[in-house]
Amino acid sequence: MLAPVLDIAALLLLTARRRERLFFAAAAGAAAGLAAHVYLAAWIAAGALLLLAGWPAEGPPRRRRSASRVLVFAAGFACAAAPIFLFREGRSAPYFARASDHSLASEIRHTRSGMPAFAAAADSLAAPWLLADPVARNDLPGKTRLGWILGIPVAVALARSLLKPRLELSAYLLSHSAAALTGSIAGGQAGVPNGYRFGYLCDPAAVCAAAGFLCLLALVPASRRRAAALAALGLVAVSGALAARDALRIWPQRRETFEGFHGQDTVVARAALRWAPYGSVAISRELGHSPITIEGIRRYSLEPCPSSSKPSGPHRIRSFRIVPPKTAPAVSERTVERVRDAWGKDWGIVLGAAAAPHPSRVR
Repeated sequence: MLAPVLDIAALLLLTARRRERLFFAAAAGAAAGLAAHVYLAAWIAAGALLLLAGWPAEGPPRRRRSASRVLVFAAGFACAAAPIFLFREGRSAPYFARASDHSLASEIRHTRSGMPAFAAAADSLAAPWLLADPVARNDLPGKTRLGWILGIPVAVALARSLLKPRLELSAYLLSHSAAALTGSIAGGQAGVPNGYRFGYLCDPAAVCAAAGFLCLLALVPASRRRAAALAALGLVAVSGALAARDALRIWPQRRETFEGFHGQDTVVARAALRWAPYGSVAISRELGHSPITIEGIRRYSLEPCPSSSKPSGPHRIRSFRIVPPKTAPAVSERTVERVRDAWGKDWGIVLGAAAAPHPSRVR
């Protein structure tokens, strides 16, 4: 949701630069302000667009026009984002709570050194090409964010942008790069390169890769350029297909992915679904990570292979408790299932108790 809203803001701002119309700059700021209601990363993207609004264009300098565009964009953003700060009634946590949990400033205070800033900058520069995401659930195992197929053209496009910074494409790429680098450093070394915070960069990165491919194709003789373009397109398609295969087959099956998304909630809730046809099921508050997930799975019966079997045998009132693995059963209870994940770890046990036959069934 964040990326397309910011794409609209970027397109409006580029239109404002081309047509020199301040209305489009205000609309771009408003779109970026709406994105701030979606996720905190919108503030980094807004910084990139603010930089783009004032980026000097080709031709004679027009500082007054650039300054007006910056002010109008900032005003549009402020108006759209203002409700976040004006209407705080009922909010359980501050808006910037997550961003303040960890930062470069806290690292510098803790270490009493300025080295975390340099380390974060070095890791941020190397991350797209050389470093894997530190949070295992965010990406494929051992993969860098770009890889060499996209990494080479991205590097070419950025190098060209640095050589010709006044081009419109250069302004777009360099403004986003500068804001992302600043945001990554401000977040501190510990979280680099956590790509989840920069999901809005997926489309600018695609534009950068496409620009790099076009630069490389321009080096090929005209007679062979069509074949080279088809080869590049095929290489990207094959790379994308392999990545999609890994994302659909390898990534979901990893233990790191399971634990990162708190899969224990799922296995506990599905255990409750399996025993619900046989009696009442209670889940201990000590189990799981989020009661919202557990209750959602139970309410909507989110079981991939629901059992079609019906209770058989004498109709008796049964009750079940799903409790931590080391809980001792009561005298009237017995363990009927161990709730385990695919790697053999116990997340709980199901204790069952049978009462007297239901009065309506006693003859």
